[in-house]
Amino acid sequence: MVDDNNWIEGEVEVRAHYVDDIPQNYTLRWVAVSGKSKVGWAAVDDFSLIRTDGCMLKPSGAQPSSTTPTSTHPQESDLSCDFETDFCSFQANGEGKFNFTRKTGNDASPDVWDDHNGNKETFFLFAKSDGDLNERMAYLKSDIFLGDDHEIECFHFWFNIDGFLGEAEPLETLAIGLEYESPRNTSIVWLYSKPTEGWMEGQIELRTIGHNGSFENWRIYIVVDKISDRKIFIALDDFTFRPSDICEVMPPDAWFGSTTANPETTSFNCGFQCEDGGCVKENQVCDFVSDCHDASDEKNCPVSYTFENCLSETGSENCGFEEVPVDNLDWSIATKTDSESSSHPIERDGKFLWIKKKTDNVSNELARVHSTEYQNSASSCIIRFFYTISEGLNGAFIKPGIHLVDEARDVFLDYLAETSGWEDRVIQIGRKHQKFEVIFEKDKGDYDAGVAIDDLSFEGCALPRPEESCPSELFQCNNKVCILNEYLCDVADDCGDQSDEDETHCKDFHPTTFEDGGFGLFTTQEGELFHWEIGSGSTDNKRTGPPFDHTLFDVTGCYVYINSEYQGENAIAELVSVPFLKSDDGKVCGMVFYSHMNGPLVGRLSVLLRLDDDNEIELFGIEGSQGNIWKRNKIEITNSTIFNSFRIVFKATIGERYMGDIALDDIVFDPNCRPGCSNDQFSCPDGKCLDKEKICDFRRDCMGGEDEAECPDFYDFEHCQSLEECHWKNPVPNSINWVISGVLQDVNGPNFDFENKTDGHFLYVSHGEKGESIAEIESSPYRNTNVDCYLSFYLYMSSPDIKDYVFPMMKHVALGMSTELDRFDLNSITDGMWTKVVIGLGRHRDLFTIVFGVVHNADEYNAGIAIDDIQFFDCAVKSPQESCYDDQYHCEINKACVFKAQLCDFADDCGDNSDEVLEVCKDYTVSNFEDPELPFGFFKQDHPSADFQWSRGNGTTVNKQTGPPFDHTLFSPEGHYLFIASENQNSNERAYLITNLIKPSTQDCSIRFFVHLHGKGLGNLTLYSESALGELTLLWVSSEQAEYVDVNVWQRVTYSLESASEFRIVLEASVGKKGEGDIAIDDVSFTPACKFFDEPTTKTTEATTEHHTTEHHTTEHHTTERQTTTHFTTEPHTTHTTERITTVATAAPFDENKTPVTVIAVVAACLIAIILVSAGVYIVRSRNLNLPRLLALQSFFNPNYQRMEDNNMVSLKDLRSNQA
Repeated sequence: MVDDNNWIEGEVEVRAHYVDDIPQNYTLRWVAVSGKSKVGWAAVDDFSLIRTDGCMLKPSGAQPSSTTPTSTHPQESDLSCDFETDFCSFQANGEGKFNFTRKTGNDASPDVWDDHNGNKETFFLFAKSDGDLNERMAYLKSDIFLGDDHEIECFHFWFNIDGFLGEAEPLETLAIGLEYESPRNTSIVWLYSKPTEGWMEGQIELRTIGHNGSFENWRIYIVVDKISDRKIFIALDDFTFRPSDICEVMPPDAWFGSTTANPETTSFNCGFQCEDGGCVKENQVCDFVSDCHDASDEKNCPVSYTFENCLSETGSENCGFEEVPVDNLDWSIATKTDSESSSHPIERDGKFLWIKKKTDNVSNELARVHSTEYQNSASSCIIRFFYTISEGLNGAFIKPGIHLVDEARDVFLDYLAETSGWEDRVIQIGRKHQKFEVIFEKDKGDYDAGVAIDDLSFEGCALPRPEESCPSELFQCNNKVCILNEYLCDVADDCGDQSDEDETHCKDFHPTTFEDGGFGLFTTQEGELFHWEIGSGSTDNKRTGPPFDHTLFDVTGCYVYINSEYQGENAIAELVSVPFLKSDDGKVCGMVFYSHMNGPLVGRLSVLLRLDDDNEIELFGIEGSQGNIWKRNKIEITNSTIFNSFRIVFKATIGERYMGDIALDDIVFDPNCRPGCSNDQFSCPDGKCLDKEKICDFRRDCMGGEDEAECPDFYDFEHCQSLEECHWKNPVPNSINWVISGVLQDVNGPNFDFENKTDGHFLYVSHGEKGESIAEIESSPYRNTNVDCYLSFYLYMSSPDIKDYVFPMMKHVALGMSTELDRFDLNSITDGMWTKVVIGLGRHRDLFTIVFGVVHNADEYNAGIAIDDIQFFDCAVKSPQESCYDDQYHCEINKACVFKAQLCDFADDCGDNSDEVLEVCKDYTVSNFEDPELPFGFFKQDHPSADFQWSRGNGTTVNKQTGPPFDHTLFSPEGHYLFIASENQNSNERAYLITNLIKPSTQDCSIRFFVHLHGKGLGNLTLYSESALGELTLLWVSSEQAEYVDVNVWQRVTYSLESASEFRIVLEASVGKKGEGDIAIDDVSFTPACKFFDEPTTKTTEATTEHHTTEHHTTEHHTTERQTTTHFTTEPHTTHTTERITTVATAAPFDENKTPVTVIAVVAACLIAIILVSAGVYIVRSRNLNLPRLLALQSFFNPNYQRMEDNNMVSLKDLRSNQA
């Protein structure tokens, strides 16, 4: 008891500690330590701090620690590590490549140039992630500290967190967790989420738990949680543990938890409180494994029920089984004596679960009973029980099943009929992540029976436990569970986190799961009445067939089965695989499959190896009922090393009609098996199968390029004797035709090939009969070109008739239409000379062919027309990459790398269009001219110097040998672009496109557009910046870019628009030679850094075909379609118009009366924002935080949580959000 006579005055000098001669902040702590008697109390009162050098020590017998200033350099009793030689007993681990390694500044630059002392040669710890979403965490784990020797330690370290100061979202969070050995619980004691832009000191006090005169052993975890999907790094160095309770938290703005030695405050919030005081997570309760030391987490949900002593075993008189709904058929715990008064007494000693009939009319009663809840069962989980049903069900069944709690859905697993006594029954539950209850329910109908259940148990339901390490013969899952290697990739979640089925390990296996509704590697006799068929849920025949599939263990999953309803005894159905090739290097092909054979009269299932001559070898056979489970079967096909080709056949034989459904699921061949290809696939010589979409796509997917052999990307005509050998054909034979030819000695030639060789070969148009003729030659089909794809060839023409011309075309196979790509005659190329031609093809996903046509208009054909050296360039979609550079974007599906400067520009650079559908694309200002309501997008044409107006078109322009064949957005004659119609204008006349005013901008503001400059009479396309006063600054002009001039290709232009003042963009197009200089632009975009005063309209729509007309060049046997263009103009003085649309965007008028109100509103909003931010900062800094979601970090710190999926897991990013 405290009284005034016991108070003693205390006084002691307090000095700040120093680091590099800088005084440090400090805290004072009063600690009471119990003596040997372990009984007593202490009290303190009236604290005061006085600045003075005249401080006396009171009372005289006190024993102070030294007041000499200290530094952070390690002392004799300190434990320190500078990582110069090794990890100092710290264990490093992480996800994927995100893991700590020892690096020097020379190794880690440019991320980290040196250690915190500026030394490039010394080591520190370094971890880096390339942005992979699966690389979320990296961590260090210390050795155990003995609590009695390390009651309190001040942990000091250096760290360097990636990122830029002021970023809206952090890239990563660094946390320190303190874990006690027994009872095992963990707390986060320090956390930091801000980028450091260099090395920074960290420090936190570590204090263990004391009880019964000793202290708990402990260790620390240092965890990095990656928050973003960007590339990030982190560096750590110079760890020091100093036995001192003088330990300032560093940096001052770090979050820190309580370091008071109290297990209740240092442990995480409990999902379930064990009866012995321990704590486990909520989804560890009733999961068939005792996580509490006293097994109290499984007390109310035992793995077996004898029903002998429910109250003491489960805490419930009815063992947790409840009727829902309660009706006149009452499930209760009963004995033989209880049932003697009923019409159907139960003959069994002991207690059992029994249906008691409480009234005579029970035809509408369900007799439905639920067990307590369970969760997180393994794939092998089954229920075993004994049951008896005396006569009186009248054709109805007792249906055992499970009730999925979260989905409020029943899955019935079997149909129990009358028995002659007690019978044993096994039913499979399989992998269930969510909560479920076991249920028994009676069909509605007349009922006068004796029904009882006894000795119910769960078997094989517990998931395995994590281990620190696994023997070499075992596989360690991501959650640290160890499983046999033979269970990898068998479509069963043996790990509990699906990591044994991950693509990383399983990419070379060949599974057929039937989940897509198809038969995968197999075929069946679908034309026959009796055959294997796809099923889901239970089959139509009761008491046979599976209740669900094996892949998902759910009624929504698919399997294959034979329906015994259709045929009688001994009927046979076969499931036949694709051909398999002989195994390489003597390695035996192995197969795993799951069979379901349940029913009183099930027939036989056999697996055969069938040779090419139809001889068969039985590999596997089983008959009769195997129980209501999916049974795993494994076969080693030893003959796979002997025979060059074979098939695998599943042969099912019916036992008795309606009673013998046999099912199969998840047939998996291991990597030693070499399956051939299905009919709709291409087979590489090495056995690799390719989908038809990968054939003729300019990418050699077969090792030898056989998938591209019929459609080469280069033709020199030197190694083939006919068109067919060269993979070309004459689609319509005519009076003149294309042939393979050598040099010719007639007057029109050619007398040499494009390389001036006299022994070369080329495509040549043969002489024919009199009259107008068209000769065409067509290539093999191609598909899936890259956006930059272009065609190159050499053309030779010599003819006395200048009306002859050559026109290359692209034939769109799926659309049934053609696009003329260009036109050549002796006005556009030199007579008697080989001329190189380049034509842009762009992005085409569907099949197309290239056609070369010749039109002859004279009476007699005596021209020399030839083509040589046909090549496709840059036509393959970009290849996938494991990682990309910082200035590149990693495509979502194809995993290719494209420059970030190419994002959101209407060009499918990725090949999967993911670079054009990003969330960030909404911040770009764009127009593709596809909207008929805004045909000119955000451009105006009201420039005072304009002589005429731009037009909007699609397909080719009316002028041949100039203008584009199609737009850039769709690379289709149906897509739209803007162009100048040069046939209506005179030389040097100009047309303008003008934007609204743009605010002063940085170099990050850029304009991107695609330009088409084709024609020998081209003028200029010029890009200007125009000030608000109308002053023009030249930025870019096409005539100075040689590579842009007279090339039949859509070409990309990018220009940075850094400006200190407001400006607008002006595009000027001038006419060179009338009718020979159609300049076109498409897909104009401004990057997000470009801010318009008046936001221009940026709406884009799917392309529509407008005013589509066709011009025909007709001969007796053939018609060639050509697209023509409709022009949209905005001014009446343009001579060639079909529609007039005026698009003018103007700024809102200035209202000086509104300005003061606007200013006041803005100022008020800023003040409110400042107040809110200040309040938030105060709340965080006050440390008076509520962090209820710290529980989620147990998924890292407590290994028991790592063995299962955790949909409620909270990352450190969420924790950081809670702090704010």
